[in-house]
Amino acid sequence: MTPVGQSYLLFQLQRIDSQGDSVLQRIQELDTRLADRDAEAAADHDAQAHQESLHEQQRELRDLELQLGSVQEKLTTEERRLYAGRGAPRSQLESLHQEVESLQGRVTELEDAVLVAMEAVEEAAAAAAAAAQRAAAAQAAGAQNREALGREKEEVEAQLRQLQRDRSAITAQLAPVSTALYDRLRQQAGGIAVAEVTQGRCQGCRLTLPSHTIQQARQADRLQQCPTCRRVLYIAL
Repeated sequence: MTPVGQSYLLFQLQRIDSQGDSVLQRIQELDTRLADRDAEAAADHDAQAHQESLHEQQRELRDLELQLGSVQEKLTTEERRLYAGRGAPRSQLESLHQEVESLQGRVTELEDAVLVAMEAVEEAAAAAAAAAQRAAAAQAAGAQNREALGREKEEVEAQLRQLQRDRSAITAQLAPVSTALYDRLRQQAGGIAVAEVTQGRCQGCRLTLPSHTIQQARQADRLQQCPTCRRVLYIAL
């Protein structure tokens, strides 16, 4: 195979590798997005926080209801004592009457507090239900998104396998010295080892090439490199 053929094959290899780099980058991006659960985790955390708030409001309501029940029971006992002790000394009756009035006032306070707590529980329950719905929606959206991303990844991986087959077909035709030069330049020149010559310019470094370099690249008695960026030069025939 002539050096002209080698430079053409290296140029085609460069195109394949550049496509492969883009495909690999896309696969990495897809893997990152497939592993991303931030939106779902945030929605779950919000739902859990609302559920904990609801439980706290429910505990406060139960405590108030227990207090109210206890005070009401004590009030009933004291009222019975008051009614049963009508013939008791005046001072004792006045004391019982004051106790009953105090308990009645406490019952009123607790009843008001229970009503407020019940409203708070209703609001917390509604907020918790809404947060749970948001969490479920986030889970569903995440699953749907991962399914779509998974399909895209399969397609991209199929593209990568085809590129790898195309690459193997080309490298099988390259001389070992050409492959070694190409691999070394790929590492040294930011992944671009071959540069096409257009209007007398190396498209790798964008500088005008000396006329004798262009002539040697056209004659192609050997692989010609750019004197500035050292990339292999390719001139389309």
